Amino acid sequence: MTTIAGIAVFWLMASVSLNCMNGPLATVVADRFAPENRGVASGFVGAGSTAGGTVGILVAGYLAYNLQLGYLVFALAIAACCFAFVLINRELPSTDIKVEL
Repeated sequence: MTTIAGIAVFWLMASVSLNCMNGPLATVVADRFAPENRGVASGFVGAGSTAGGTVGILVAGYLAYNLQLGYLVFALAIAACCFAFVLINRELPSTDIKVEL
């Protein structure tokens, strides 16, 4: 990017996209863990997010000399994590769930 407007537009797109993942990720904890285990599960999710941000900053520092490579590495890492989450963390069918009125 060579303009502030271009950087702002793409940063906005990236922020919206990444924040769209946070809602569904938070519901996984509520849907898949018993109430007595949700605090621990949420703690691991929060710790993972914090650790990921820290590692991301460190990697970005090492890739600052080549911004194109840096953005490519982060884009591939985000895409790989999203695909892994979708493929590994299968949603159970809801056909056998009893509905309580």
